[in-house]
Amino acid sequence: TGIKAGKTTITGYVDNEVYMTVTLYVTVADGVYQIRNDCYMQYIASHATENGRTVDVTDGFGSNDELVDQYWKITYLGEGYYSIRPAFDLEWGLFANGIEGSSIGIQNMGTLSNDLINVEPQFRWSLTQCPDSNNYYIDYNGDRSLGLWMYGTWVGLENNTGSGKINRFEWELTCITPHVVNLDVIYDQAYLSRYSDASNRISSQISALQMKYLTEFGIWV
Repeated sequence: TGIKAGKTTITGYVDNEVYMTVTLYVTVADGVYQIRNDCYMQYIASHATENGRTVDVTDGFGSNDELVDQYWKITYLGEGYYSIRPAFDLEWGLFANGIEGSSIGIQNMGTLSNDLINVEPQFRWSLTQCPDSNNYYIDYNGDRSLGLWMYGTWVGLENNTGSGKINRFEWELTCITPHVVNLDVIYDQAYLSRYSDASNRISSQISALQMKYLTEFGIWV
């Protein structure tokens, strides 16, 4: 198809007349990813608050808890759309209102379903590989004129055209799922200086519901 991820149309001709037109979606593999802006080299993170969750910007360093906040579960929904959810809070999802110049946020999706029909448009995103790099454009509900971008510490929707702006729309996706076999490796470094007994391993620090989420994408806890 000539693309590594995104949407393309193939048209077949017989005797110089259109015989068949087929739309293909080349998809990004489902998994847990870190999402980093190519211009500012900053990651987006999901931060828990008293009222739910917010989107933060981080440099990729910090405590183990802060690193885990950078993990997003990207799931293909069909027809070129994806959901982007905090990896440890899958009932929430990356959200936008579809207005140029607006910021993004995280809201309760009201479903754990990965079926397109059950996911509201404000939680749908398209991923298209950039033509000159291995980065991706992340567009709101498949609208190429409403791209996810970063300006300083602000993340929102903007028209993804204009000189000097392009790489603000480019996002590096780093798949961490194959590298997280035992989540104790992530958390125990923070606990080792304070705890020595097994009761403080990650398996005892998270809820049964979160345990279920982890096993869903192949992480042993």
